[in-house]
Amino acid sequence: MKHSKIFQTTIIIFFILSSHGCDNKETTKINNDKILTSARSIGPEGGEVELEFSQNRAVAIFPENALNNFETIRIKRQTTLPSPLETQAAQAGDCINFSPEGIIFNKNITLGIPYFEDLSESVDKIGIKYFDPIQGKWTEISVKHKDTDKKIVYFETNHFSNYISYIEDELPYYPNNELVKGEYFTGRPYYYTNADGTTQLRVKGCINRKDLMCGEPWHLSMFLHNGNQIIKIIDRFFTLNHLSGYPAELSEDGSFITFDSFSMFPKVLESGDARLWDWQCEFVKEHTTLLNYEVYSDDDPQFIQDQAGEKVYAKISAVDQKNVKIEWDINIIPQLKPGKILSIRFEARYNPDE
Repeated sequence: MKHSKIFQTTIIIFFILSSHGCDNKETTKINNDKILTSARSIGPEGGEVELEFSQNRAVAIFPENALNNFETIRIKRQTTLPSPLETQAAQAGDCINFSPEGIIFNKNITLGIPYFEDLSESVDKIGIKYFDPIQGKWTEISVKHKDTDKKIVYFETNHFSNYISYIEDELPYYPNNELVKGEYFTGRPYYYTNADGTTQLRVKGCINRKDLMCGEPWHLSMFLHNGNQIIKIIDRFFTLNHLSGYPAELSEDGSFITFDSFSMFPKVLESGDARLWDWQCEFVKEHTTLLNYEVYSDDDPQFIQDQAGEKVYAKISAVDQKNVKIEWDINIIPQLKPGKILSIRFEARYNPDE
């Protein structure tokens, strides 16, 4: 029995040494819910690191002598953006983080990041931006070439950052009375072509559709700034930047917020009435950390509406022609202590017949 333990220990030590030694051909992939990372050691001789996820691919290609020493290069799919894109830029693919940050290469390396498959017909308009943490904004970077088979955009750089493919949202929204029933409240409407040649409006968003890929909901973020000021922000993405997004109004009893949908969403403005839209929302569980409450979706089978105390869920509705209300039926103010956050994502579809 003692010899068996020694043998097992030897195997474990050998595995650890072989995993952390100079073999720069080993790739590690970690898939934990939506967090996906690939890592590999690259040295002066160059090499390649890649990340594959959901039939997408990101890659870093190092020429010889780009590095002086061995470095552990990591590629990570980001689930949230460090800052929203500009109003005229629409996200065309997943945000990809390359690290370690701060490293400057001796010569340019080539990076490749994915773009969404349904943008294949607009591939000529797809560009690349990287996030500049010093200026706190997205900055354009030149495209080297595009692989339309693998849906990857390649570019060169001498440093690491967060990178994203984007497309200029240059087309105007539909004019009054030309919105399509079921159309999403932001962006252009996209259509599938069926086998019989007919078209079908693409379903976007992720509210109450747990098995579909999420995309393009907006977010309410609430948190404390400087220890005592409650920040209430409507933005495209979850954020803790108190200077971003649009402001929302919190009720005196802390049970709901309201926002002006006309000033935020041109499509809702063009429709003439926020009540012509089906609004849906849910707490973002991975970001919401209230002091005394566990958050639930109102369609969650575990949720019991009349259960007292520790569970809370969000509701959304248009209260008049332009104002929309998100409510949760408790006083949220005592729940937002330092480090505690409320995050709710929401969306809407045009439904003039209701």
